[in-house]
Amino acid sequence: ECMQGGSVAHGLSLGTLVQVQGGDSDGALGQLVSYDDVADLCSVALISGTVVDLRPHEVNVPEFKRPGQGGDDSSFDLLLGPLRRPDLLGKEISTCLFEKGFCVVKIVQDVNKAIGAVDHVGALGRAGQLQRLPEEVEEGHLGT
Repeated sequence: ECMQGGSVAHGLSLGTLVQVQGGDSDGALGQLVSYDDVADLCSVALISGTVVDLRPHEVNVPEFKRPGQGGDDSSFDLLLGPLRRPDLLGKEISTCLFEKGFCVVKIVQDVNKAIGAVDHVGALGRAGQLQRLPEEVEEGHLGT
């Protein structure tokens, strides 16, 4: 279920959104980041930021509905993981914006680092180092 050297094995390619089947991470979503054909192990970067090594039969492509197209509150349009190609990412975001008018991007990131980033931005705000854009240009940058 992984790709090695350009050839697809078990039907998945590197960078694919996958879901873990079984074990401690059962049901978790992530991005397929590598495959070791000697050990027959796939490495998956979970949305939580943890990387797990799994047997190919322990990962599959989830049935997935996007936001605004039948997805639930936890659904998203794109997964921004360790394997990302800016050209494809830009194309997917623009297609999503054209089709729906919005795009939800989920980032593979360690939860503690995300909390640290939010705390840091909060500290910058309290220190007066963040400010709003001038009213005349704010709508053009942030939308209506």
